[in-house]
Amino acid sequence: MTKIYTYILYENEIKEVKTMAVTKTIDSVSLSIEVQKALDKAGDPIYTKKTFSGIKTDATPENVYAVADAIKGVMEANTRDYFINESSSLANA
Repeated sequence: MTKIYTYILYENEIKEVKTMAVTKTIDSVSLSIEVQKALDKAGDPIYTKKTFSGIKTDATPENVYAVADAIKGVMEANTRDYFINESSSLANA
């Protein structure tokens, strides 16, 4: 839980305006891998992202990386970076 404090400067004094407790809940997680799809006119690679949904919300970054490496191992195209995409909701608790 994160507490957020808002302050204003009023007549050369800092005053607290509002306090609220906010919780963040991860709703879904996906893994994206940048995959080479072509070369541009200069011969530089052009990448697109392949996204895999259904990653457990409590998966560790190390485990997600291991899965990405395993997927990379069976892909024909070159790959570049891996990304964890999280969708979260915020609630004023």
